[in-house]
Amino acid sequence: MGARERVHRAIESAVNDADTTLGETPHAGDHERLTILVEGWFRGLGDALEELAIEVDLLRAARLEDEEGEPAAAAAARVPEPSGSHERADRDRGDEPADEAALAERARAAREETEAVRAEAGAQTTDDTTEEE
Repeated sequence: MGARERVHRAIESAVNDADTTLGETPHAGDHERLTILVEGWFRGLGDALEELAIEVDLLRAARLEDEEGEPAAAAAARVPEPSGSHERADRDRGDEPADEAALAERARAAREETEAVRAEAGAQTTDDTTEEE
C-alpha cells in the first residue's frame, strides 16, 4: 500500500469514527455536533501527518543508504524517532539539543500558552451558555 493510500485511510478512519459518534448522539446540539466533526477531521489530519512522517523517515533512510552504501535497516535505525514537537523543530533547524534550563523555560511557556487557551475557551463557553439562556 502506497503512502497516498495510507494517508487517505488515516483521514477516512478518523472521520468515519466521528460520523459514528454523531449517529450515536442524536440529542447533541449544533455546537456539539460541529465539535465532534472537527475533532474527527483533526484526528484524521494528525494521523495522516504521522503517516507522512513515517514515509519521510523511510525516504531519508533510503537516501542515506545510497549515499553511504550501508544497508537500509542500519540507516533506518540511525533515523531518530520523533519524541516531541520541540525536539523535531530543533532537528529540522539543525539546532543542538537544548540544556535543562532552556527546556524548563519552554515547558513554562507552553504551560502559560495552555492556560491562556483554556481561559479563552472557558470565556467562550460562558458566552455560549449566556446566549442560550
